[in-house]
Amino acid sequence: MKVEERLEMYEKNLLVKSEGTRKQYLNDLKVWFRYMKNKKRQITKDEDFVNIDYREIKKFINYLIKNGRAATTIRRKIISLKLFFQYLDQEKIVLDNPFDKIDKRDLPKIPKRLPKSLSIEECKRLINSVNSRNTIRDKCIIIIFLSTGMRLSELISLNVDNILEEEIRIIGKENKERVVYLTDQAKKIVKLYIKQRPKNLKTKALFLSERNGRIARGTVQNAIRNAMYNAGIKGDNDVLVHILRHTFATLLYQSGEVDLFQLQELLGHEDVSTTRIYTDVSKEQLKNAVEANPLNKIF
Repeated sequence: MKVEERLEMYEKNLLVKSEGTRKQYLNDLKVWFRYMKNKKRQITKDEDFVNIDYREIKKFINYLIKNGRAATTIRRKIISLKLFFQYLDQEKIVLDNPFDKIDKRDLPKIPKRLPKSLSIEECKRLINSVNSRNTIRDKCIIIIFLSTGMRLSELISLNVDNILEEEIRIIGKENKERVVYLTDQAKKIVKLYIKQRPKNLKTKALFLSERNGRIARGTVQNAIRNAMYNAGIKGDNDVLVHILRHTFATLLYQSGEVDLFQLQELLGHEDVSTTRIYTDVSKEQLKNAVEANPLNKIF
């Protein structure tokens, strides 16, 4: 069977509820296929999988590390590849699953660090630094991220009818719906964007590509990357949207206007333990504030 047909069958058997996660898994596989092609080991049919052993997987991990990919990104790509080889094993395509000889020690450790977030001044600078062929659209995207803390997949899937007068209906992970509320600034920029958005289109997508289709993940990430570069703000390319989501959560929690459970609801977290990291952020900043006390210098 050709590899394209095999991937189609795999996608049908992929037990993933989130469409965004499904696409990410398949994109991760494409990265591996391109890597193998560049190594003169192009895979075109089922028989080509038979000779893939654990050493090839380790080489791929090292390739990702040398190319500066974040530990979290590498782990996700390897999980995607592992799921695919489990499927190949079940279908009797491979005799030995190479992942039987791969363990967590072969993967880079994820550093325990607090999520990066921006200051209010950096947020202002970021918004004012948007300068592109689609300035209104890109500024609207960044303001929505900072105002609502929504995920990248949630923003991309927004339709025009998800925008109500003062709120946005979001379809989150596992198709769970929640409502987030717009700030006054967000309401103004959304109205401005919708006013200049082309009318009478077949697509219901809120944010459009230059060809008037639904905007792609890469387009959104590039818009944020360019604005951050213009603003002189450094950030890991793999987590640009997460920085804006963390900023929303951190600044809101620090304001004292919401408690942990309200923040959990706004972020769409299944488990409140995921939200607790923002209490650690506040504790860390309190510690830094104490250490910055001028009285420290006289002791």
